[in-house]
Amino acid sequence: MSLKNNYITYQGYECLSACLVNYLRFMNYRISGSDIFFIGSGSGFIFKKNEEENRRIVATRQYEANYDFCRKIGIDYSVKSMKGESATVILEAMTEKKMCVTIQASTLFLTYNPIFLKGEGFHFINILHVDREGGRMYVSDGYIPTVRPCTYEGWIPAADIIKGWERTDNLVFFINTMPIGELLETEINNVYSYMVNSVKAFIKGDGKNLPNNKRLCEYVGSILIGTDDQDLYRKEMSNLRFNFKANGFFAYKYHILDQMQRTQSELSREYEDMIKKWEAWFMNIMKLRDVYQTERNRRSYEKFMYLTEIEEKILCKLL
Repeated sequence: MSLKNNYITYQGYECLSACLVNYLRFMNYRISGSDIFFIGSGSGFIFKKNEEENRRIVATRQYEANYDFCRKIGIDYSVKSMKGESATVILEAMTEKKMCVTIQASTLFLTYNPIFLKGEGFHFINILHVDREGGRMYVSDGYIPTVRPCTYEGWIPAADIIKGWERTDNLVFFINTMPIGELLETEINNVYSYMVNSVKAFIKGDGKNLPNNKRLCEYVGSILIGTDDQDLYRKEMSNLRFNFKANGFFAYKYHILDQMQRTQSELSREYEDMIKKWEAWFMNIMKLRDVYQTERNRRSYEKFMYLTEIEEKILCKLL
C-alpha cells in the first residue's frame, strides 16, 4: 500500500511546509500551513545582502519555522544526504512503509510546471509512490510559486526526479515519530495570539529598527524609483519577484488571512480583498520588469505605499 492512496495535496505557501502539512493531514492531524508558520515563529522579516551572489534578501523565517515547529511540538525528524546510495530503492522502500518521504530537488528537473524551468532553485516535494517497472514516481507538490500559487499531484519520470535529487546531494527530510497530541492541541489554541503578536511587531517595530512594513517600502522604492540603470533594474526586479513569491511576502499575508477566517469573518473578508489588491499590484509590476519607465514606475511605487497604508489600518483592528 503506497501513500498515494487516500492522499490529498492541499495548497500551501512554502514548499517544505506544504509537504509537512499534507503528510500530517494524511495522518489525520488537523493542521494548516499558518499553524506551522506562527507556532514556528516564521513571521520575522530578514533584510540582508548576499555578498557572494551580490543580491539583496528580503525574507521571513518561513523555512526555519518548519523545523522550529517540529521541535516545539515534539516531532522527531531527520534531515540527511543519501548520496551514493541507491536512490530509487530507498524511496520505494520508504513509501511502501508509508513513511513521509520529502526530498529536495533541483527545479530544473520538475517538468510539471514551466515556472520551474526559468532558472535553477531548490524545492521540496513529497514522494508518494515509486513504480520501478514503469520508470516513474508519483509526487505531491503543495506549493508551485506561480503568480497565483497552485499544486501538482501526479506521475513524473523517475529519471527526472533522480537527476534533480542528485543536485542536492540526495537531501531527504523524513519523520521518525510523532508524539504530538497534547502539545499540538495546546499550540493550536495559542496560534491566533501568536499571529496577533506578529502583526503588532510587523507594523509597530521593535523600537530599534523601522517597522517591517516601512522597511519593505524602502526596499521597493530603491528598485522602482531608485535607479534608471536598465541592467541593474532588470536584475533587481527579478530578485524582487523571488523575494516576494518564494521568501514569504505573500505567504505571510495568506497565513494571517487563514487565522482571521477562523474567528473574524467580517474582518477576514476585508483583508481578503486587500490581498487581491496586492496580487493585482504584483502582476502589474511584473509587466514592468524588463524596461525602466520613470513615470510608470513612480505610479507603481505610490500604489505600493498606498496599499501598505490601507493594509496597516486593517491589521490594526486586530490589536
